[in-house]
Amino acid sequence: QTLEKLSITKSLKILKQADIALLVIDITRRLTRQDARLVEEILARKASLIIVANKWDLIAEKDEKKFKEYIYHALPFVSWAPIIFISAKTGKRVKKILDLVLEIATQRKQTISENALAKFLKSLIKRHPPTGRRGRHPYIYEIKQTDIAPPAFTVRLRPSDNLSESYRRFIENYLREKFNFLGTPLVVYIEKRKEK
Repeated sequence: QTLEKLSITKSLKILKQADIALLVIDITRRLTRQDARLVEEILARKASLIIVANKWDLIAEKDEKKFKEYIYHALPFVSWAPIIFISAKTGKRVKKILDLVLEIATQRKQTISENALAKFLKSLIKRHPPTGRRGRHPYIYEIKQTDIAPPAFTVRLRPSDNLSESYRRFIENYLREKFNFLGTPLVVYIEKRKEK
């Protein structure tokens, strides 16, 4: 127990300086509260994430889909994080971790042009018109990128409009679908246009 606490404390100290975090889990064991706590800290610090499932060599039935479903179910807020199954003992896929880190480092700094975001907004509304509270349909003026590392976007509405939390999540998921952002958290702000 004390060793686990020390390990968590050390991990949190290192995490303060990290842009990309690797959460190494033992795939032969169930995920723990400590794993979930580390994920919460990674999210709070807006770091990118790779889930490294170690000891894959000890798994008899290597059903990656089944194990991914289990991990994402246990850690539902990081379904955007790639999972890589490795064996530190045999070295299997260990070198692929660096390729993922480099790809995520690029995705983290990705900038989407105004033109691409204007097309994205049209596509977004066509696919699923915005929903607000009490069944009202808000009007979205624009979506603009306001930051990188991690990427942040601002959605501008009329002063009287609101967007539901589920629609904000839909925007985030659709941004991922269109522009990828592998292994990187996205921030979607809602801003109301000032009345003239």
